Amino acid sequence: MFELLSLALDPHALDARDGQWEALATFTYGHGLHGVELQLDGFGGDAFPRNPPRGLVCGVSLPVQMGWLDIWRNRPDAVKRYFAGDDAWAQRLAGGIWRSQIIRRLCDQLWAVKAMRAAYATVHAAHVEIAHTFTRAYTYTHLEVLDAFASVLNTVAALCGGEPPVHLYIDNTWWPGLTFADPTMVEYFMRCLEFDDWSFALDTAHLINTRPGLSDERDAIFYVLDRIEALSAEARERIECVRLSLSLSGAYQQASLEAGLPEGFAALSIAEQIALAREHIAHLDQHRPFTLYDCQRITDALQPLVVVHELAAASVSALSRALQTQYRALHHLPRTEGGS
Repeated sequence: MFELLSLALDPHALDARDGQWEALATFTYGHGLHGVELQLDGFGGDAFPRNPPRGLVCGVSLPVQMGWLDIWRNRPDAVKRYFAGDDAWAQRLAGGIWRSQIIRRLCDQLWAVKAMRAAYATVHAAHVEIAHTFTRAYTYTHLEVLDAFASVLNTVAALCGGEPPVHLYIDNTWWPGLTFADPTMVEYFMRCLEFDDWSFALDTAHLINTRPGLSDERDAIFYVLDRIEALSAEARERIECVRLSLSLSGAYQQASLEAGLPEGFAALSIAEQIALAREHIAHLDQHRPFTLYDCQRITDALQPLVVVHELAAASVSALSRALQTQYRALHHLPRTEGGS
């Protein structure tokens, strides 16, 4: 089982000439991990870092696309309705202003991941609009999103010779699409894919967020285990990656739903709306470390090839502490041993 550090940062900050890659490698390997997964910032464009050392960057998590489905369906008012007619924001967040641009962008991203010598790219089978991150008054059902996203991936694979350029991990969210909360939707999506070089990545925090009433870490772990058990054997075998973190944001979710959209939201610029949405999503998806040994039951149930420690921290020292906490819980180590 390979264990990776999920790292979201400005790609331009990583440059082998100023020693940042070396510092990242020292930090990662020093915490008992095998490498890193870089998270691209969907709000900041598609910049890929340069010259990663061979073997350090094992995967790249591509951004969640926002408001893409109406563009995919060739609805002429989609850019105006979702992005106030701003083509640049539509290209950045949705992947393009036409179906062909969405496909070309994803193809280019996957080829860029391959050029970095990373083993996989993570994509998110989801559709969400900026306002819906607050209201959950979704436009589309899980079935509609999964049907359309499968079509996107099938088209990309066909254009790339029948299979994507790199192995795909397909990740879950709590938005319409793949959530793992409903096993029938998982089965449907699997049947829609027309290529084979893919696996599922199960994000524990995202799955926990589908049950807002959870407020206890042990209950959250056993909810994840319950949803895993509900999956078919074929679906479980396709889960080759576990993105490990804890989110117990139920109280915040309830309060935000009652509050609705921030005051004056509709009058704000897209940039201002995105800034509020980013802050809001950070409260929803807490990326806390597991502290209980019971979290190992999740990896025991799935036997994944990869575990990604996806943890939030305001500083390097805070990230180190969070990693140590989760590493010890996952490996049943005493508080004074391992993970650092």
